[in-house]
This record gives sequence, structure tokens and C-alpha cells, in this order.
Amino acid sequence: ERVQRLGLPIEAAHRVALIRAGADHLSPTAHDRAETVARIAAAAGGDQRGWLVGVRNDRVVMIRSGIDEDSSAIELRRVVEAVLERASGNYPDIVLAAGMGTSQTGWEGLRTSHVEAEAALSSRAAGNGSVALFDASGLLRLIAQWAPTASGERTLGIALEPLLALGPARARVMVHTLQVYLDALGSNTAAARVLHLHPNAVAYRLRRIRELLGSDLSAPDERIMLQIACRAVLSGPFREAE
Repeated sequence: ERVQRLGLPIEAAHRVALIRAGADHLSPTAHDRAETVARIAAAAGGDQRGWLVGVRNDRVVMIRSGIDEDSSAIELRRVVEAVLERASGNYPDIVLAAGMGTSQTGWEGLRTSHVEAEAALSSRAAGNGSVALFDASGLLRLIAQWAPTASGERTLGIALEPLLALGPARARVMVHTLQVYLDALGSNTAAARVLHLHPNAVAYRLRRIRELLGSDLSAPDERIMLQIACRAVLSGPFREAE
């Protein structure tokens, strides 16, 4: 109902692009930077039916709906690239990265494209001034297809429930730290470089994470589940555990 009120044809095809405004999304000014980029994005997208631009945390969310798969890919990518160019030219202090999902149909498809865009944004291809496209293969495809479902949300939410119970702001910090640490293959030093923190700060957070989760972060099965859960949770709105 909310999507329909915003003017999107809910049963049509949707394609989502995300722009991250600022390398350190934990910065208290990240939302302000995203608002600045969102104004540029809204102007670039125009006011025709089927466009929606919004902000969540440090992400600018751009949705193109109601046109065929090939046209939406060309149009959305062109607009996002124009936004990146204009924003970086006008605000050189904002570090930008962009990711784009595939065309998906209906409400569940809209959520899937959003997860895909987040996965693309988290890839190594993002952050060089171009738009990283979702690689629809392997584990990322599994996450994108399963995570937005009701069963996926329940399963992955339970895996991180003790962290989500900390509240949205603190949960985002801890989940992001855990994801970076797991992606760094358990290296505090490598994770610290990505997080722009001292290794001791990363180690302190991880001790707290282990205490809360009661998980063995060295166990392969645990690592795989938590990596999937982190990506799924970070791609959706934060909420306190019920």
C-alpha cells in the first residue's frame, strides 16, 4: 500500500540502484550527505511516473519501474552515472559508490532488486566512479532470492538477533563490523583498514560480538551463515529485535 501511494506500479518490473554517500557510513553526517546526493538524483530522474528517489541511512535509493528490462538497465545506469559525475564535481569531499540490481517483478521482486543492489554496492567493483552491476551467480544470487522472503528474514534475523536487540544504530555498527571481519578472513588488521579503526578497537568489538552471539566465528558453518545474515540485514531497514 505504501508503494502504491508513492505512485509505483507495484505489479510492474522494478530495478533498484543504491548510491552510498561517504566511505565511512558510520559518520554522523552520512545522512546529510545522502540527502544532498538525493536532491541531485531526484532532479536527474525527472518527475515522470515510475521514478522514486529516497534516502535510508547513508544510501540514496533510486527505483525505476514500469519499463522493460533492457530499457530500465540503460536508463537507470545512465541517470546514476550522471548523478555520480555531478555530485563528485559539486561536492568533492563526498566519497561515492553505486550498485544496481536486476529487473524484478512485483513487490517481492522490488525487494530482491534492492538486495542485489546492496550486494553490488558491497563488491570490489563499486567505488571507482562507475555503477557496479549485480553478479547474478553463486552465493549472491542465493542471498538475493532467499533473503527477502518471510522465511529468509526469520532465519537470518534469528542468527543476528542479539546484535539487533542493541537497537538500530548500535546494531548497524556491530553487524557491519562482523561482516567486514568475516570478509577479511578473520584478520583484525585487515578489518581495521576497511573500517578505518585501530585493530584494538576491532578486537574489542569482536569480543563483544562473540559474547552476544555465543558463536564460534572460526567454524565454517557459522561463518557462512553469519556472512549471509550480515549481508541480508545490512540491505534492509534496521529494527529492534522483537
